[in-house]
Amino acid sequence: IKMGVFSCSNFPAGFFNAYQAAAEANDLDLWLHLGDYLYEYPMGGYATTNAESIGRVPSPKHEMVTLSDYRMRHAQYKSDAGSRALHKNAPLVAVWDEMNLQMMLGKEVLKITQWMAQKEIFLPEDQQLFRHIMNGCLSGNKKIKEKYSVNLK
Repeated sequence: IKMGVFSCSNFPAGFFNAYQAAAEANDLDLWLHLGDYLYEYPMGGYATTNAESIGRVPSPKHEMVTLSDYRMRHAQYKSDAGSRALHKNAPLVAVWDEMNLQMMLGKEVLKITQWMAQKEIFLPEDQQLFRHIMNGCLSGNKKIKEKYSVNLK
């Protein structure tokens, strides 16, 4: 399997040229996004200094909070030509990073995930999250398996 690996895509900071280059190569079986597929920051927040001058003001302009906000921002990220081209050419496998988990589950999760990065942790089956991705046409029915072991209790 030939896989492209990406992270930290920030629409207001610039164009997704790496996506465009990968799309033009047209040789990926899939692309793996390791976190921060989109950012929740408002206009005036992180990396928005040049957003107006390059025509990439975040939408909505305020920090994303509601489902509607997330849908609007997600649609905006998908409007980038490089993003559209890469999505057209290969399937995306997106992974949450520890900051996403922290925002959703609380500040303690950051400490847990940083500790987990240093140790192999085995949790009881009822506390593990798995996702299997079948890519049969491209990889002879091999499974790509992601395992998240975060204690949700």
